[in-house]
Amino acid sequence: MKQPEQSAGPTLHPSRGRFVAGGAAVFATIAVVRAKGRAADFELKCGTQLPADDKASLRLTEMWAAIERESGGRVKTQFFPASALGSEVAMFSQLRLGALDFQHLTAGTLAALVPVANIAYLGFAYKDSEEGIRLFEGPLGQYVAKETASKGLYMFHSMWKVGMGEVGTNGRPVAKADDLRGLKIRVSANKISVDLFSELGASATPLNFADVYPGLQTKLVDGVSSSLAIIESSKWYEVLKFASMTNHQWYNQMLIANGETWRKLPPDLQKIVDRNNTKYALLERKDMDAYNAAATKNLQARGITIGPVDRASFTRRLQSYYKAWAAEFGPTAWRLLEAGLGHKLG
Repeated sequence: MKQPEQSAGPTLHPSRGRFVAGGAAVFATIAVVRAKGRAADFELKCGTQLPADDKASLRLTEMWAAIERESGGRVKTQFFPASALGSEVAMFSQLRLGALDFQHLTAGTLAALVPVANIAYLGFAYKDSEEGIRLFEGPLGQYVAKETASKGLYMFHSMWKVGMGEVGTNGRPVAKADDLRGLKIRVSANKISVDLFSELGASATPLNFADVYPGLQTKLVDGVSSSLAIIESSKWYEVLKFASMTNHQWYNQMLIANGETWRKLPPDLQKIVDRNNTKYALLERKDMDAYNAAATKNLQARGITIGPVDRASFTRRLQSYYKAWAAEFGPTAWRLLEAGLGHKLG
């Protein structure tokens, strides 16, 4: 199963299962149903790296169909899943140029243009997905949206869900920070993740997704930074023994519009699109809650030992990490982050 590509964020789940709505199977090939008898005022395109049967792709399919209906056919959007228009990075370039109108992407890819978006991946900042979503739908997210707007893009308010990063290992469980020392942990090739595991004493090892299974099998790496859903879908449970619930990074996705496209839409159509993004993001979150719960049970049934961790033992060692990234993100973003969390970091 091919891993979706991204530039600077954690690796995402390649296929988060099929979803059936109202008892009817959702299309495998995605195309928005077009209203008959009239031409659209706005013919648009949306792309994502996620497969057609991913839960987010299925909800996006429903979303664009609902937008077409509610707009009376004035907005018709072709949806291209499964990197049909290129990699996530390539699509982001198209979005910036206006060749693509909307993109469903990771915060890490957005961070290539809007560095503060990487605050979503700050290690041990968010205790769970709900906290990350709450902060990014609050003042912190508004600040990121403002920075995004300054780069000519529109960031939608409501976040879509992936899950939390955990540590999977094939030798020993990671119950406390000391257990990471000397372990070679596969991470995605982004500085904020590499810095995190390096600061904790691990050997942060960027590795292509396709190389993770053989890397674990041959002990090239001792473990992975990943969500439980990825461990299950990628069959890494065959070469892992433990999953430690570190919740060390929040993995999210969001809908971004080309700024010129967004400004051309009349206010009533903007409201329809924005409202439906919120509606279907909320539905996708419920889908993912059920899917992640099932992944946990499935891994346990396959013999993976899932255990808790001493979270404070990790955060105590991150003072230098937080100091460096506070300077990277700037005082405004850091203040909004800590205010949203309700406590200081570092």
